[in-house]
Amino acid sequence: MLFDPIPDVVQNGIYTKIVGTRIYHYPKTDSTMAEASRLIGLGVPEGTVVLASEQTQGRGRFHRSWKSRIGDILMSVVFYPRQDIVGLMSVLGCLAVVRVIRDQTGISAKIKWPNDIVINNKKVCGILVESSSQNNEIKHCILGLGLNVAMDPSTEPEIANRSTSLLIEYKKDVNQSELIRSLFHEIDILYSDLKDNVFPLIEWKKSVMTIGENVIAIGEEGSVSGLAEGIDDSGRLLIRKKDGTLIKLASGEVSLKTSNFLS
Repeated sequence: MLFDPIPDVVQNGIYTKIVGTRIYHYPKTDSTMAEASRLIGLGVPEGTVVLASEQTQGRGRFHRSWKSRIGDILMSVVFYPRQDIVGLMSVLGCLAVVRVIRDQTGISAKIKWPNDIVINNKKVCGILVESSSQNNEIKHCILGLGLNVAMDPSTEPEIANRSTSLLIEYKKDVNQSELIRSLFHEIDILYSDLKDNVFPLIEWKKSVMTIGENVIAIGEEGSVSGLAEGIDDSGRLLIRKKDGTLIKLASGEVSLKTSNFLS
């Protein structure tokens, strides 16, 4: 697992309609998201992918730092989507990763709404979606992901209780080239379906572990406590507060609670 799989992926070709129209690989970059943004300024086409073997300033939601290791999959994809499907791009990314992990390892990963993929309640992948608009129209969207492939908790005890990797869970080496090819394939299929107004929301909802849990949802306007009752067709989390009020959240961070929620 010390080899660099990315040239192998490019050499063997990517058989997709949109994702991978152009592929930029960097042995090291500050952030694949930042590099994708720079490339958009140069007019790259939809489906352009930025891959890195190492990044020095990786970030997640709310500008939190994302720590990566050599051997992890660090990837961002450029899209120019319609306004009505931008809100489902995070859903797309999460479901693509769940499918790839299942197909490559047989492991049933789960989604912690809205953008984390977990195995045995530990984070294995994070999804980040950033978009830019002008005059209320979406100009572009970048879908980024960081997938822990080879993290060793014995060397990183500070995150071992909340993070995991495919190596830990699968207990054998994972073919990184196949993982990357599969990610290209699944993202491509799901995005094409989304453009055709076809999307497997039922499959996605079944993969969300947050449903039925007492949660605290922390967003830009504060926090909401309640029971996560479900998810609507726009990907919004439905939270029933103790007073019976139903709240619909399009974004935020959900942390699960193990006791009855408070008023």
